[in-house]
Amino acid sequence: MLVSTGYMRVYESSISRCERESGADWGLAMQFGRLDGFVTMKGNGQRRLTVVLDTGRDLETVRDLTISDTLGPRDAAGLAEQFVQEALGNELADEGWEVVGEGDTVHESHRMLDVVARSRTWVIRRAASR
Repeated sequence: MLVSTGYMRVYESSISRCERESGADWGLAMQFGRLDGFVTMKGNGQRRLTVVLDTGRDLETVRDLTISDTLGPRDAAGLAEQFVQEALGNELADEGWEVVGEGDTVHESHRMLDVVARSRTWVIRRAASR
């Protein structure tokens, strides 16, 4: 399932519009986000593995650590995917996030990074009270 951040904003505003038109107050809004993990090369030769949650309004670093520079690109991509899965199952699950589907596009803000390897992009959601 491919969902872009722009679509998520439209979807959220559609829910609000439906509530206004119907007079219903469901008391909950769905918050959507994209979760990406990527390995970048720092100027000093170190590699950084970063897991980022992009909600369209905020960009939150969920995990950020230095990894071995001996890993090849394939191993680094596997490690990025592993850390994304762990973040989904631990930190983000504790905050009420759940997986909706998998995306396959790279967000514009990530294209500027010197990315060595990356995980799959995960579309996630959580119910948020207003």
